[in-house]
Amino acid sequence: MCDGIVIDAHMVPAIRDALALGSGSLYDLICWVIENCGIARTPQIEAHWKTKCSDRDQFFWSWYSQQVLDRSIHDITPKNLGSSVNRKIRNDYGLSDPFVLGCIKCAHSTSEPRYILAEDIYFHDPKAKDFPTTVQIKIKESRNGCLCRYLEDQLGIQVGARADCKSHFSIDQGPCPNKNKIRIGQNQCPKLPNP
Repeated sequence: MCDGIVIDAHMVPAIRDALALGSGSLYDLICWVIENCGIARTPQIEAHWKTKCSDRDQFFWSWYSQQVLDRSIHDITPKNLGSSVNRKIRNDYGLSDPFVLGCIKCAHSTSEPRYILAEDIYFHDPKAKDFPTTVQIKIKESRNGCLCRYLEDQLGIQVGARADCKSHFSIDQGPCPNKNKIRIGQNQCPKLPNP
């Protein structure tokens, strides 16, 4: 069964605006995700989303509540990554942000599709946080940041920005051809990274 993708809280304001507009590439992407994969969440992820979009924003939180009711948002119980993985992420890749680590744990706890939609450099290469914006954009778009590569190569978690997510899930091709099969446990998600 598809557990949904993890979405970084820093994407929430842009998602909110796209939903309010009701059109555009981000709107299309979020609608496709909701209809096909769903969104994976933990209490920590939801709390972080609330720091990026006030809980007084009735438009966004009404949409969110509806997705919960429609079972398009899936609750995930995060598993521990293990002390060696935590140490490597912290020491080798420079990640100390608890919210980013919480997203990684959530994605690691999903069976499929194990994807994080994130445009925050901390998901790609935390040590590049002081690099010029143009360099950071290249790192994110090429998906060659050291943490991004490690997550995919060692944990089977793909991290990507909007364009990668759209391409990875082939949203221009229409609905996921395995959507109904996956939901009834007949097939594995074809978009799982090869660990």
